[in-house]
Amino acid sequence: MSFSASVLEHWLCPHGLSLKCKEINPPGDDDFSTPAQYVKHEEKWYEMSYSGFLSGGKNFGRCRFLMSLPIFDKNNTFMLRDGQRVVVHRCYPDTQAPAGSRKYLFRKPAFLVLDRLQKALSQALQDFFFTGTPPHGDAVQAKVRRIFSDSIYFPLVAGNKIARRSVQDLVYLDIPETLDLEQFRFPDQLLDVVDPTSTSQGKKINKSFRFVEGVELDKDGGVSKHGCKMCTITRENALGVDMNLRTHLLRTSFEGCLELENPEKPRICGERHGIEGQNLEVALMNLKAHTWEDSIAISETAAVNMAAIRYTQEVIETFGPMALKVKEGDEIRAFEHLADGVGDDGKPHEFYSKKMLTEGWVDRITVTRTMKQDKAMMRWRFWLARRAPLQTGDKLTTRFGTKGVVVVVPDAQMPVLPTGESVDCCIAPESVVARKAMGVFWEMMMNRKLEAENRHVVLPHGSQLLLRNNPHVPSFEQLVEDGWGEKTQLRYKNKDLPESTFVAPLYIFRLDKIAVEQANIQSGNQACNHHGIPVDSGKRGGQKRDLAKLIALQSHGLHRIVQRSIEDNMAGMRHFEQVVSVLEPEKFV
Repeated sequence: MSFSASVLEHWLCPHGLSLKCKEINPPGDDDFSTPAQYVKHEEKWYEMSYSGFLSGGKNFGRCRFLMSLPIFDKNNTFMLRDGQRVVVHRCYPDTQAPAGSRKYLFRKPAFLVLDRLQKALSQALQDFFFTGTPPHGDAVQAKVRRIFSDSIYFPLVAGNKIARRSVQDLVYLDIPETLDLEQFRFPDQLLDVVDPTSTSQGKKINKSFRFVEGVELDKDGGVSKHGCKMCTITRENALGVDMNLRTHLLRTSFEGCLELENPEKPRICGERHGIEGQNLEVALMNLKAHTWEDSIAISETAAVNMAAIRYTQEVIETFGPMALKVKEGDEIRAFEHLADGVGDDGKPHEFYSKKMLTEGWVDRITVTRTMKQDKAMMRWRFWLARRAPLQTGDKLTTRFGTKGVVVVVPDAQMPVLPTGESVDCCIAPESVVARKAMGVFWEMMMNRKLEAENRHVVLPHGSQLLLRNNPHVPSFEQLVEDGWGEKTQLRYKNKDLPESTFVAPLYIFRLDKIAVEQANIQSGNQACNHHGIPVDSGKRGGQKRDLAKLIALQSHGLHRIVQRSIEDNMAGMRHFEQVVSVLEPEKFV
């Protein structure tokens, strides 16, 4: 998607004004001495010259200002200061459809951008049209940037490769009368165009969905080719949808997976599988309190193999020369001195990494020219990376949506197989059954069979979705009849466990989420009971503050977050003192 000067001249003419537009070089950095190897173009700059008869038709006016637009790539993504965003497709009802019928049209990303720009410029030129007062260039640019940063049509893109691939199919259902928020009814006419399982359902319903794989649109916004029933990301990575009632949670899990240092390929997957996980030896059993409330117990050795890479981005804006204190590939620590430059106040400033909480390295550096407050400015991006070992409080999940908070357990405290090796992971069986994710049992039996045969199964693209009557794989019943569901006698602290346990390999991956991101502090907005005492509100806060999350926060050294979360959402310091008394009270202030 690209906008030439002639396209803008045709589309961006509010109030009947004429536009002469030409593309120009980005405002200068000639005096900034920017290293060429770091320069990256994120914006296109245009000189906009409007002219025409103003309100009343008696006076003829002219105005001129500079305007920049993001550079859009082939996936309709672009960079803003806060990160990478994407332009969605927009679905809306066809008002010209015959009475009694329902038809939907789609606006492609380019049309949506031009439509938003037209409205923004109409507001910016309103005073000019009615009073003849030319708009201030910085005010126009602020309105243009606001449509990209604030609009529901330009959401942020998650950092991993699956999420970047998924955004190509993003569509926003701009049709409030068809989404019945009482019955949560999805439009039947869109079932082979938009995947209803590509967005979580229930009371948290939103309208950002994905096109099904294979759909094509015509130039008028209609559907020229219908697709299958699932979006591309679900078809490429899901397993056994006919045994999974939580399909609507899978896409967001896949898009939130972390890139592991040493990923393994699952023993059964599709041709385009993109998740990075590990095949862990899993026992479906409770392990003391370690598997309480859907926690997942994992051995220290397995946790080491689940180490991932997390990326953060520091953005620095300078109005003068920048003296870099680091270069690409350098190791850095928390609050590392990145550079010295000139701030918007014209004074020298030191810039530090504020988002790096642990040691890491500088993955890459980029810089782009831009303007702010009518002054030339350089926007530097420091792409920082760090090794993220799996710790208590991180999150794991399977391809069937069985998520859990991690509790890392010493190898010596894990159950032992007859071979003398410890199991890698313990998952509470009730957490699988309660989620009706019976496909977990199927995958474990199938993995046990494939491991015994020393082979993998790579299915044709998409055929891993529906396993029932699939000629490539045996059914759940067949695997049970062949004995692959038999239990194993495990030992714990040199004693046989009283019951045999189902143990088999299971493919598990990490989510880019830790408990601190779910604390959801609600200072000043507490829910109260009928006595007026603040209480925890999962409905308002979105997450429960249970003991597993408190331990997770504490293990990350986030003691102040624990204190604030409890003080703001529970009955005050008495509860706080009771909870931390079983943790490490000396670390709380």
